[in-house]
Amino acid sequence: MERSDVKNIIIYYKNIPEMLELFLKQHRELCNTYYNSARAINIDGMPHGTSVGNPSETLGIKAAESNASEMLKEIEQNIRALEADHAFIRRCLDQINGKYKKLVMYKLLREYSWAKISYIFSEKESTCRYRFDIALDRLGEQFDEHKSVEELKEKALRAR
Repeated sequence: MERSDVKNIIIYYKNIPEMLELFLKQHRELCNTYYNSARAINIDGMPHGTSVGNPSETLGIKAAESNASEMLKEIEQNIRALEADHAFIRRCLDQINGKYKKLVMYKLLREYSWAKISYIFSEKESTCRYRFDIALDRLGEQFDEHKSVEELKEKALRAR
């Protein structure tokens, strides 16, 4: 696997928590809009209107009309896929040498400069860059062992 693909996958990994947060927010909003009938209950028990109504039934009809259950299923499927990708990438990162993992995390996840990384490792910048390239190669080897690595590369490119 090329180093640029590995970098894209790590950047995708970095953005997964934010993407998950957005999907969870969408899920919560849909549930509150179509399935949370607690906001329609009158606390005092007195009728407040001229017509007989059932707020739960009304919400159920609105949910069916807007196809809310299908949207919820799609969001849940996206959440599961993102969680699976996150877990897989984390496992691959955990399988490489600790120094290599730190280099990848410092450079791509935390976006440290080479000078800062050089200071942390007490090495020359050129040595850190060289080891970073080796780390990307090792990580690429870990990704290549996965059967659907091409799909992961496509997801990472689309998510940029």
